[in-house]
Amino acid sequence: MNALWWRLLTIPYNYVNPAMRQRARGLVTMIWAAVAAIVLLIAVRALLVLLDIDPTLVIAPLELVVGLLLLLSAYWLIQRGRLDAAIWLFLGSMLVPFVLATAIAIDPAAPAILILPLVAAGVLLNRRSLVPIL
Repeated sequence: MNALWWRLLTIPYNYVNPAMRQRARGLVTMIWAAVAAIVLLIAVRALLVLLDIDPTLVIAPLELVVGLLLLLSAYWLIQRGRLDAAIWLFLGSMLVPFVLATAIAIDPAAPAILILPLVAAGVLLNRRSLVPIL
């Protein structure tokens, strides 16, 4: 189990810049945390269907599957040395649903959920790259 854990969190590409290596490690951690949350959500939904609590529930909705594929694509980009593309893919996959939910919602507290992508952008991007997000 430790070998699998080590394999998933290790980045084989040799990032020369220590700041890029740190951002890559942080992004890999965020990606696997999001993947674990999606898998847990699908497992709970499957349990609800198996226990016949909500038989009309779709176990793996399309948005979760697409989100999982985007996260795995970002992980693949990090492993190949394309950190900037992985960061933008990760932020885009976080920002687009939150912006749509904020635009559709009438609740005045809806813009508060935009804090999560902004914090991730602040952690992952440098100052020049952060300007388009703001």
